[in-house]
Amino acid sequence: MITNIEAILLGIIQGITEWLPVSSSGHLVIIQQVFGIAADIEFDALLHFGTLLVVIAYFRSDLKSIIVDLIKASKSLRKTGRIKHTKNIKLAYLIALASIPTGIIGVFFKDVFEAMFTDLYIASLGLIVTGLFLIASKTPKEPSRLDWGAALIIGLAQGVAIVPGISRSGATIATALFLGVDRKEAARFSFLILIPAAVGGIILEGGRVITDTLQNTIPHLAGLATSIIVGYASLGYLMKIVREGKFHYFTYYVIPLGVLTLFLSQII
Repeated sequence: MITNIEAILLGIIQGITEWLPVSSSGHLVIIQQVFGIAADIEFDALLHFGTLLVVIAYFRSDLKSIIVDLIKASKSLRKTGRIKHTKNIKLAYLIALASIPTGIIGVFFKDVFEAMFTDLYIASLGLIVTGLFLIASKTPKEPSRLDWGAALIIGLAQGVAIVPGISRSGATIATALFLGVDRKEAARFSFLILIPAAVGGIILEGGRVITDTLQNTIPHLAGLATSIIVGYASLGYLMKIVREGKFHYFTYYVIPLGVLTLFLSQII
């Protein structure tokens, strides 16, 4: 059982590192292993629920536009048998498409990834992989549209990022940039495809999370609230960094951290 202070600390770490390309899961593994904090997978899932609330709040205007167009499309389909493929409808298709590889990986390899959650060695390698993603994003590419092929590849990157140490935002945004997608569009798409992934994770872990939270109400809610407050500010900061073309700067943090953690994994 974690204390209130430990829960708040983990909430702060989650709020900062979920959005910056430095891996929230990797940092949570490091903190828990190095300082002996006994948080479980259910608490981590609860923090990811906070992540979901943050992205919904931040992109509420985009989500509202998508939902309105989907409702209009549904009505048009019933009345005329046809759908007007607006920009938002196409974006909804791409989000759904990107969710397919993520969902397949999450469902079929769930137990494997959960076993990795306490493995400092895996987290260290994941951080180094994140650095490689960021390096790849720096290389100039021919501008390209976000199409179905790019959506599938970005969704696959999101699925791979379930491994502790591999940053979800780092893997997805870097992959989009590597494919030539516009910076702002790459960041927005990365966070919009987080929504179905987070919802799926909550469905898979929902019962256990509720039970665990009822048993540890105060520390769990303290961690959740902290992750939401810190996360909202962190997400805005990352969007600014991506627009300014400084996304790859985090390479200088994650690779040294990965190497240091790799060393620690051999002595702890």
